[in-house]
Amino acid sequence: MENLRSTNRRKMFYYLEAKDAECHTILGRIGDVSENGLLMLTEMPLELHSRYRIEIQLPESLSIDQKTLTVSIAVRWIKPDHNPAISCAGCQIVDPGEQGQDIIQSLIEYYAFSDGYKEFRQLSAN
Repeated sequence: MENLRSTNRRKMFYYLEAKDAECHTILGRIGDVSENGLLMLTEMPLELHSRYRIEIQLPESLSIDQKTLTVSIAVRWIKPDHNPAISCAGCQIVDPGEQGQDIIQSLIEYYAFSDGYKEFRQLSAN
């Protein structure tokens, strides 16, 4: 599968809960995030190329007044996880707004880490 991302996603220390903003059912958890997209680990049957309005439960330790971040996402790809009960959905964040973008950047700075193993593998191959 070709990587079409403009920025690398970074894995999250916390798997933040994501709910459907309309009916408040849990869609899944955020596995990794970038400024433009996220990986959702889900037991729900998400539809490829569909848009969802999601509400992400923010960590209490994030120093902002908001408890949730509501954004629209577009599902770009879906594949099975190692756990057969879970699917991984690659999603593009659609127009989060300036405040949403600031919150996403804070999540990346405080709760994400890079996958050093992949970077090490790439360096070793050269």
